[in-house]
Amino acid sequence: MDEICTGTSEVTEAMEIGLAQVVNGTNLVRETQQSLSAVVSATNNIKELVAEISQTSVNQTQQFQIVTQVMANVSAISKETSHETAQISDSFKELEETSNDLQTNIRQFKVD
Repeated sequence: MDEICTGTSEVTEAMEIGLAQVVNGTNLVRETQQSLSAVVSATNNIKELVAEISQTSVNQTQQFQIVTQVMANVSAISKETSHETAQISDSFKELEETSNDLQTNIRQFKVD
Protein backbone atom coordinates (compact mmCIF):
# COMPACT_ATOMS: atom_id res chain seq x y z
CA MET A 1 0.00 0.00 0.00
CA ASP A 2 2.88 2.31 0.76
CA GLU A 3 4.09 1.75 -2.76
CA ILE A 4 0.69 2.71 -4.15
CA CYS A 5 0.57 5.86 -2.02
CA THR A 6 4.11 6.72 -3.01
CA GLY A 7 3.29 6.07 -6.67
CA THR A 8 0.10 8.09 -6.43
CA SER A 9 1.98 10.90 -4.72
CA GLU A 10 4.62 10.88 -7.46
CA VAL A 11 1.96 10.88 -10.16
CA THR A 12 0.13 13.76 -8.45
CA GLU A 13 3.37 15.70 -8.13
CA ALA A 14 4.20 15.01 -11.79
CA MET A 15 0.69 16.16 -12.78
CA GLU A 16 1.09 19.36 -10.75
CA ILE A 17 4.47 20.02 -12.35
CA GLY A 18 2.97 19.28 -15.77
CA LEU A 19 0.01 21.58 -15.04
CA ALA A 20 2.40 24.35 -13.93
CA GLN A 21 4.38 23.89 -17.15
CA VAL A 22 1.17 24.04 -19.21
CA VAL A 23 0.14 27.26 -17.42
CA ASN A 24 3.63 28.69 -17.98
CA GLY A 25 3.54 27.67 -21.64
CA THR A 26 0.07 29.19 -22.06
CA ASN A 27 1.28 32.46 -20.52
CA LEU A 28 4.30 32.49 -22.82
CA VAL A 29 2.04 31.90 -25.83
CA ARG A 30 -0.20 34.82 -24.77
CA GLU A 31 2.82 37.10 -24.29
CA THR A 32 4.21 36.03 -27.65
CA GLN A 33 0.82 36.64 -29.28
CA GLN A 34 0.66 40.13 -27.76
CA SER A 35 4.21 40.87 -28.88
CA LEU A 36 3.45 39.67 -32.41
CA SER A 37 0.27 41.75 -32.48
CA ALA A 38 2.31 44.80 -31.46
CA VAL A 39 4.86 44.05 -34.21
CA VAL A 40 2.08 43.67 -36.81
CA SER A 41 0.50 46.94 -35.67
CA ALA A 42 3.84 48.77 -35.83
CA THR A 43 4.51 47.28 -39.27
CA ASN A 44 1.11 48.47 -40.51
CA ASN A 45 1.82 51.96 -39.15
CA ILE A 46 5.19 52.02 -40.90
CA LYS A 47 3.54 50.80 -44.12
CA GLU A 48 1.02 53.66 -43.94
CA LEU A 49 3.76 56.21 -43.26
CA VAL A 50 5.82 54.94 -46.20
CA ALA A 51 2.74 55.19 -48.44
CA GLU A 52 2.12 58.77 -47.27
CA ILE A 53 5.77 59.69 -47.84
CA SER A 54 5.64 58.14 -51.30
CA GLN A 55 2.47 60.04 -52.21
CA THR A 56 3.96 63.28 -50.87
CA SER A 57 7.06 62.70 -53.00
CA VAL A 58 4.88 62.18 -56.08
CA ASN A 59 2.92 65.36 -55.31
CA GLN A 60 6.10 67.37 -54.78
CA THR A 61 7.56 66.05 -58.03
CA GLN A 62 4.41 67.09 -59.90
CA GLN A 63 4.48 70.53 -58.28
CA PHE A 64 8.16 70.91 -59.13
CA GLN A 65 7.39 70.05 -62.76
CA ILE A 66 4.61 72.66 -62.79
CA VAL A 67 6.93 75.29 -61.28
CA THR A 68 9.61 74.39 -63.82
CA GLN A 69 7.12 74.80 -66.67
CA VAL A 70 5.90 78.13 -65.28
CA MET A 71 9.50 79.37 -65.01
CA ALA A 72 10.16 78.27 -68.60
CA ASN A 73 7.03 80.17 -69.70
CA VAL A 74 8.13 83.27 -67.79
CA SER A 75 11.57 83.03 -69.40
CA ALA A 76 10.03 82.72 -72.87
CA ILE A 77 7.73 85.69 -72.25
CA SER A 78 10.66 87.70 -70.94
CA LYS A 79 12.72 86.94 -74.05
CA GLU A 80 9.78 87.81 -76.29
CA THR A 81 9.19 91.07 -74.41
CA SER A 82 12.87 91.94 -74.65
CA HIS A 83 12.85 91.28 -78.40
CA GLU A 84 9.70 93.37 -78.87
CA THR A 85 11.17 96.17 -76.75
CA ALA A 86 14.26 96.19 -78.98
CA GLN A 87 12.00 96.36 -82.05
CA ILE A 88 10.05 99.26 -80.55
CA SER A 89 13.32 101.03 -79.75
CA ASP A 90 14.49 100.55 -83.33
CA SER A 91 11.14 101.85 -84.60
CA PHE A 92 11.45 104.96 -82.43
CA LYS A 93 14.96 105.57 -83.76
CA GLU A 94 13.67 105.28 -87.33
CA LEU A 95 10.76 107.57 -86.48
CA GLU A 96 13.17 110.10 -84.98
CA GLU A 97 15.33 109.98 -88.11
CA THR A 98 12.26 110.40 -90.30
CA SER A 99 11.10 113.31 -88.14
CA ASN A 100 14.52 114.96 -88.39
CA ASP A 101 14.51 114.46 -92.16
CA LEU A 102 11.04 115.99 -92.38
CA GLN A 103 12.09 118.98 -90.30
CA THR A 104 15.11 119.46 -92.53
CA ASN A 105 12.93 119.24 -95.63
CA ILE A 106 10.41 121.69 -94.16
CA ARG A 107 13.18 124.19 -93.43
CA GLN A 108 14.47 123.84 -96.96
CA PHE A 109 10.97 124.23 -98.33
CA LYS A 110 10.42 127.44 -96.36
CA VAL A 111 13.75 128.80 -97.44
CA ASP A 112 13.23 128.12 -101.10
